[in-house]
Amino acid sequence: MNKCLWIIIALTFFWYSSVSQIFQYTKPTLYISPTITLGYTFGCGWNYGFDLTVGFNRIMPTVPEINSALNMQIFFINYQGQLHRIIDFNLVADSKMAQFGLGIGRIWKRWGYKNVNKDAALGYSFIFNLSANDYRIPFFAAKIFVPSPRWSWSALPYYFSYYTFWRREPLVIH
Repeated sequence: MNKCLWIIIALTFFWYSSVSQIFQYTKPTLYISPTITLGYTFGCGWNYGFDLTVGFNRIMPTVPEINSALNMQIFFINYQGQLHRIIDFNLVADSKMAQFGLGIGRIWKRWGYKNVNKDAALGYSFIFNLSANDYRIPFFAAKIFVPSPRWSWSALPYYFSYYTFWRREPLVIH
């Protein structure tokens, strides 16, 4: 199942990037923007994580410029003294001021004697980030991760509220 998910994500990324380059009206650009986040998950506790946005097509080349991008997030959540891990991939509309995306992800945790057991489930993710028109000002964001009913550790969706305490201005690759 894990290999199948990675293959689907890789094929989707390559398909989307090739189609976007065919149908775009402006000069193609590729940019990478890493982020480190810290926040709070309602009903659970503190979370921290890493976020990487790879943009590859301009939706609107006007000011503010809006790009389509692929966003990967890895989060660690403290849930009742246990560590839950979430990795998700989102297709996003990205600009300096906002980011909105939908995607899929996977949640897992180790448990049992010496943490030898592992429980995992797939789920859906929704992200919405807002900021000022400057990369030095942090994102204030909301994220929802809804695990499948197979996930037995929490019956509710994970509602994140986080902010970015480090966000790099996109590195443009032509």
